[in-house]
Amino acid sequence: MDTDNTTVAARLYFFLLSLVFISALSACSGAIKTAQPAATFHINSIQNKTSAGLYIYRPPTMANRFYSVQIAIDHSAPFQLDTGQRHYLQLPTGTHQIHLTNADNFTGKHQIHLTMTPGKTFFVRIGTSLNMAPGNTYQPYKRSFSLQPVSKKTAVEQINQCCFSKKSQKKLAQEKEQQEQPSPKTDVGFSIEKTNDPFSQNKNR
Repeated sequence: MDTDNTTVAARLYFFLLSLVFISALSACSGAIKTAQPAATFHINSIQNKTSAGLYIYRPPTMANRFYSVQIAIDHSAPFQLDTGQRHYLQLPTGTHQIHLTNADNFTGKHQIHLTMTPGKTFFVRIGTSLNMAPGNTYQPYKRSFSLQPVSKKTAVEQINQCCFSKKSQKKLAQEKEQQEQPSPKTDVGFSIEKTNDPFSQNKNR
């Protein structure tokens, strides 16, 4: 009987701990989303009408924010996407495989096939979550990354609120660094003009 009570108490303890932890993550996540609003987002125009555009973006969250994902399109070399970033590509029309190459240790949908039509732009979001594994004793966290195709309307609204391109992030960081640099001090030093009589120019008048 004592063993059963201990088991129930342990389950209740970890359940309550999970609720507190997830609530804290949600609160912090909301703070991050509003901390750095992106500039107005404009969809890139597709210059080659036989191609299609693709945006892949990752909204900022506290969950897994220090984990970078590597994304490969078909058999191309993967590129990295951190929290709060977006990446744009123009691809030939047809069906393309999008794959998270470094997410094998995480749950979620790591591979999708996207059929792209000429002149259109498509959007894929990187969804992520962090949960505690159920059990009577402490278990490691369950991290999840998923590729999620979304509508243009949803993507534009979310990107406007959260996600910079890598290029614009670098530019903003440089501008911030320049603003934080102290202004150079001007050392006037000794000048012969300071010893002149300011009224001397009127002596001959």
